[in-house]
Amino acid sequence: MKTVLITNLYFAKYTGSELHILEIAKQFEKKGFDVTIAVFQKAYPLLEKAGNMHIVDCLTEELEKQEFDVVFVQHYPVFDFVCNKYKILYKKLVVSKLSVINELEYLPICTSEADLILCISEECAEKVYQEIGPDARVRVFKNSVSESFFEESNTKETQSNLKNIAVISNHVPEELVKLSEVMGEQYFMDYIGAEYFPKLVDANLLKNYDLVITIGRTVQQCFALKVPVYVYDYFGGPGYINDNNFETAEQNNFSGRGGFERKTAEELKFDIESNYHINSSNLEKLYQIAKNEYSYDINFERVYRELMENDSEEYKKMEFYTRNDSLRMLVYSRAIPSLCFPENIISQLYIDYGEGLKEDDSIKWRASENYTITRKFEFDRKVKEFRFDPCNVPAECYIYMVSVNGQIKERFIDKKEEFLHYDPQFLIELTDAEQNQDKTSIEICYKFKSKSSQEVSVLMQNKLLEADKRIDVLQKQNRAMREWYKTIPKKIIKKILGIFKR
Repeated sequence: MKTVLITNLYFAKYTGSELHILEIAKQFEKKGFDVTIAVFQKAYPLLEKAGNMHIVDCLTEELEKQEFDVVFVQHYPVFDFVCNKYKILYKKLVVSKLSVINELEYLPICTSEADLILCISEECAEKVYQEIGPDARVRVFKNSVSESFFEESNTKETQSNLKNIAVISNHVPEELVKLSEVMGEQYFMDYIGAEYFPKLVDANLLKNYDLVITIGRTVQQCFALKVPVYVYDYFGGPGYINDNNFETAEQNNFSGRGGFERKTAEELKFDIESNYHINSSNLEKLYQIAKNEYSYDINFERVYRELMENDSEEYKKMEFYTRNDSLRMLVYSRAIPSLCFPENIISQLYIDYGEGLKEDDSIKWRASENYTITRKFEFDRKVKEFRFDPCNVPAECYIYMVSVNGQIKERFIDKKEEFLHYDPQFLIELTDAEQNQDKTSIEICYKFKSKSSQEVSVLMQNKLLEADKRIDVLQKQNRAMREWYKTIPKKIIKKILGIFKR
């Protein structure tokens, strides 16, 4: 079986580079490759999508293989670490570049030796030619769309009503924040992204909207679905895509760059409403462009054929640094994760097999906050109870569902609880019948949002103030009781006490 090693900074959330790598990995799997993805951080929810891929946290885990048919490099810091720690052998080398502004997208030292350099846009390609020279084997691999989007495309010829709008962005500019207020109550607006509600953007999600305001890969996905899209974000943008702006917008990866101006919220509202029906009549044309230009299957096949032509049986050594440089690179690489990922949030499930809850009888996994995560486990023995710790930080925790052996625990349906300490936990008790099963399965769907030290401090102060108020009320009630007690004749009190003594 052929093997491929892919590098990326992380494999944890629903960000552009992570989803791009996942799609590339799936394409290699279709070609019969065994896929290894080397990262500096892996976590759920994206790990749910990994299937049979080997996702390796370079800082805590070892690569099982060191010989690969293809090495696919994205995010040079991970490549530097792997290259200098292991004696990697390879046959084909691919460098991927997704941005001209992100420092983590700088070209790795191996770029001049690459069999192919894949650039997400013409803008990226020009940058590579400037750095490497005109002979670089640069190929533009545009943001592409999996077949599921084309299969789910709207059957309607045009969109007639504008009501449900989604803003999909991890960096929403102020004018788009204000747009919700400006648009008025006749529109329903959702904000999806890291700052609001992070979700996996797929065909089923996008089809819920009459208009999507976004940039990047989501634009091509909307084309494929025949969902109206308005290209705008923190760089500004062209708005609706038409014959006049298509070429410039595409050259800049539908990022909003390309000399397009930013607008006020009021200007955005006017443009969105005025040109919606004109844009709707353009949906079929954009769909055909997507079908021809942005299909993952077609684009990957084209690149793969070129990459694998003259397939050599000889391995090359991945030696790009001197020994001293190599040692320095390892030190630098180990420092990067602590800068990029200061948090190390762990979810943990404790299993009581009848001997109590113990650390040795637990399962841990890294988890990303503010994402809905689903985990399912099977145990080939009797279980007495579970304890689930959503995270190891102060947080607001949501348990959407817990099921044991397929039966939903009603106590944990949409349960929300706030924890101001570092050990949030939920005890999941089992019935006698569940405890007597020889095999036990449990499924948990949850989300958490961590609290900063400042938030915890404020909440603790508020709780102390509430406690002080309750104590003050009790003290007042106690004083009132003593005063009332003084008004009762002593003979009556003696009689009452005598009744209790009997």
